[in-house]
Amino acid sequence: MKTVLNIIIGMIIGVIIVCITGWIMMPKMMLKEYESPYSVEEQWKK
Repeated sequence: MKTVLNIIIGMIIGVIIVCITGWIMMPKMMLKEYESPYSVEEQWKK
């Protein structure tokens, strides 16, 4: 019974650590979009 409880507690702590790590890392891994100073027609002419 004690080992089952330890496994469950370990899984809960692991899930919490993964969630916190994901929450911290997510903004750094997002794609950055930059707006072009040219319109679509100007881009095609180049």
